[in-house]
Amino acid sequence: MDDLLEREIYDVGQHGEIGPSSFIPQMAVYVSASLDAMISILGSAIWAAGMHSAQCKILRKEPSLIPNSVLEVLRHESPVQLSARGPWVRYGSTIC
Repeated sequence: MDDLLEREIYDVGQHGEIGPSSFIPQMAVYVSASLDAMISILGSAIWAAGMHSAQCKILRKEPSLIPNSVLEVLRHESPVQLSARGPWVRYGSTIC
């Protein structure tokens, strides 16, 4: 297992820190978040290719540039535009 998330999930399961009843919902959250991000990345990449046809031609001629172009798309147009977590805590509140 060379993926950090995969290793962490395995370790948590092995130590009994997450039970079978919460494993499936947790995986659903991971999968849906990654799927949403992937759809956004693909949409941004397609939009960028359409808006910059000269650059798209370069990528067709030099496929080795594609990995860096993906990073450029991510840098230019983040797949996560807004992120929020709850519960909301009023400013100045004592947490613990």
